[in-house]
Amino acid sequence: MGRNGWLILATILLLLGVGSLFLEGISYVTRETVVDIGPLEVTAEDQKRVALPLWLSFVLAAAGATALVVGLGRSRSTWADRSIKTRIPAPEAGSTEGDLEGPSPSSHKE
Repeated sequence: MGRNGWLILATILLLLGVGSLFLEGISYVTRETVVDIGPLEVTAEDQKRVALPLWLSFVLAAAGATALVVGLGRSRSTWADRSIKTRIPAPEAGSTEGDLEGPSPSSHKE
């Protein structure tokens, strides 16, 4: 998954995690037919609520924060890799250019 995928996932998980902290639960309505005699039909609506556990909110928020860190970490490493590759050319074979130690003492004449 690319950087944008991780950031989108992080946003969704963080919104769900923080949003579920403020919700008491998810409510829904069920309809069932009580009486069905010829043209006469009686239905009853029943409102039900499913409670969301508090730990679920924290798990969603933590997963979102982790996805955010991963997404931002990927963007930094990708940027760093590109900048290193474009700014520092590789030394040519046989050249002493780019050697950290410098010329060898035997090649230096006094």
